[in-house]
Amino acid sequence: MSDAGRARPEWRGDRRIRVALEVTERSVRPAGMWVLQGPAVQRPSLAGSHVARVDVSGVPVLLQSFEDPRLVRGVARPDRAGHSYQERASATLHVDVPLRSGQVVDHIAIRIADLSGLSERPTDPAGIVRILDDPAVPVRWLPSVTMDQLAEHRDWEAVARETGLRRPPA
Repeated sequence: MSDAGRARPEWRGDRRIRVALEVTERSVRPAGMWVLQGPAVQRPSLAGSHVARVDVSGVPVLLQSFEDPRLVRGVARPDRAGHSYQERASATLHVDVPLRSGQVVDHIAIRIADLSGLSERPTDPAGIVRILDDPAVPVRWLPSVTMDQLAEHRDWEAVARETGLRRPPA
């Protein structure tokens, strides 16, 4: 039998909401969202300076790692050696929210942690969760994005129709 019909331990859900986030130094807000078929995949190594933690109904379901989304690396002009780096005022970051068919979802939270200030840290998902949950570890959190904020976005109605998610009670 092929692996195509079997779930793998790194798979999360059977579909996902891809959320585009606009990230600035002091804010994170939904810029768009759409549904993708197929599972999100939990990577075994999370080496980037930033980690997005996605919680569904209060349970951490996915960690995604990336470098500072506002730092842009450019190629030097032909007459110069090296690379240039520029910090942008804002950037778009894509984060997946895994869902299972038939799952009742009462809350979604996307939290981005800046781990660049840590001199040593684990890169495995379990180790990352441990440091994110430890108040003694100096993690800089960017503002969270919640299901309420997602539901206010113009794309929510199409996502809700396709996934069966309901707008959170007011």
